[in-house]
Amino acid sequence: MTEDKITTRHGVTWVGVSQVGKVLMQLVSIFTLARILPTEDFGLMALAATVTAFAGLMRDMGTGAAIIQKQDLSFDLINAVFLFNVLLGIITTVILIAVSSLVSIFFKEPRLIDILFVLAPVFTITSLGTVHQSLLERDSLFKHIAKIELTSGLCGLIFAIVVAWQGGGVYALVVQSIVTASVSTIFLWIVSDWRPVFKFKFMALKEIFGFSCNIFLFNFVNYFHRNSDSMLIGKFLGVVDLGFYNVAYRILLFPVQNITFVINRAMFPAYSRKQNSRSLIEKHYMETLETIAFITAPLMALIWALREPLVSVFLGDRWLPAADVIAWLAPVGFFQSMVSTSGSVLNSIGRSDVLRNLGLIGVPFLTASFVVGLPWGIEGVAAAYCIASFFWIYPVIKTVLKLLCGSFLEFVFVIFKPTFLSIFVALFVCYFIRNIMTKNDLHLAHLFAGIFIGLVSYLILSLFFMRKTVIRIFFTFQKNCNEVFSSVNKYICKILVNLI
Repeated sequence: MTEDKITTRHGVTWVGVSQVGKVLMQLVSIFTLARILPTEDFGLMALAATVTAFAGLMRDMGTGAAIIQKQDLSFDLINAVFLFNVLLGIITTVILIAVSSLVSIFFKEPRLIDILFVLAPVFTITSLGTVHQSLLERDSLFKHIAKIELTSGLCGLIFAIVVAWQGGGVYALVVQSIVTASVSTIFLWIVSDWRPVFKFKFMALKEIFGFSCNIFLFNFVNYFHRNSDSMLIGKFLGVVDLGFYNVAYRILLFPVQNITFVINRAMFPAYSRKQNSRSLIEKHYMETLETIAFITAPLMALIWALREPLVSVFLGDRWLPAADVIAWLAPVGFFQSMVSTSGSVLNSIGRSDVLRNLGLIGVPFLTASFVVGLPWGIEGVAAAYCIASFFWIYPVIKTVLKLLCGSFLEFVFVIFKPTFLSIFVALFVCYFIRNIMTKNDLHLAHLFAGIFIGLVSYLILSLFFMRKTVIRIFFTFQKNCNEVFSSVNKYICKILVNLI
């Protein structure tokens, strides 16, 4: 195995460990806080998130990705990026505080003023660690990053639950963001050995200006795709409906986004090191798509089939309207898991201009779907989004594969089997629950029976129809687990030795 492959596998392993931990903490956060806080609090935080997400576009203006992608880095460039990011963080904090009143008037929610005021310093805090994190990612030191992210996430979760139990309301969610950002920045400075010098040489930024601007423009237009549904629902349907929609979106798409984030985050520096060998990237990219489809297709299919018992068991019956939204967002989760891989590939080969153009075309198309579905409520918004996402797969994947000298038919070939088997399993699980289990059975029984039947049947079918893929994924997973367990054992032994 070459050094690049080993580094890539190690990167995927530790990014995976971090994201699994973050997914678990996010789910614990949702399922715990949803039983303590009212639906309205989640709607308020979702409105605040649309504003902070927009402000977040200014956090590094794409400079972090440029540091990872650029092959030759100078100290002056890194230092200029650091000072530039800190300046942006301070400016963003000030602007967010200044416009909080206008935002509250627009959404007709006076409580947003205090929420945004408290959240604003997060941007200054995170800007202090952006360069340190980019340098760690550039060297694929994801083991250190994983420890930092899990520690900071756990601290944020603990503080959020404590504040919620003490009657803090929506501020439990606010405190979670602040604590997580603060702890993460502190540990990034501790782990990274790079230190800034306060010499302003902003002319060094010219080296990455074009690349960074394209990424910023893509993130800018993509913001409206990611947040326009929440803004429209909050504005025209109210925060209660937005609470249902937002929780459904987080339950369904958060795990999928994190699965693809694991792979994209680890692949970006690896692809950047091989950016002059596109045939190798294309081969690895097709394997990556097959692996993602193997995981996300059955995951989304089972969530679709078990949406009502899932919501009832983990959130309570008062959240059952979210199940109708999940029915439409489940396919969206699978579509996004395919499309979201394009960014890491395009950026790694230096074609951020293509990513920018895709954003300029796709974002208006996807955002328009929310407007079309709005008259039918939150379920209509989700349904229109599902249809638009399906049609958007073709131009994105075809464009990426054309640059890698591949074809769209290759993509269809690698995702066909896991997609078809997942649909079959989902229908089988629905039939089993509706016709074999009685209506008197508890939702908990339906949920666990459906999960067991679905996973077992999918694995059996996969062994018959996708044997090579299963073996490849199994051995990769086994190697990754052995590496993680070995590292954890060494870490525990080190702590015990220090205690003794």
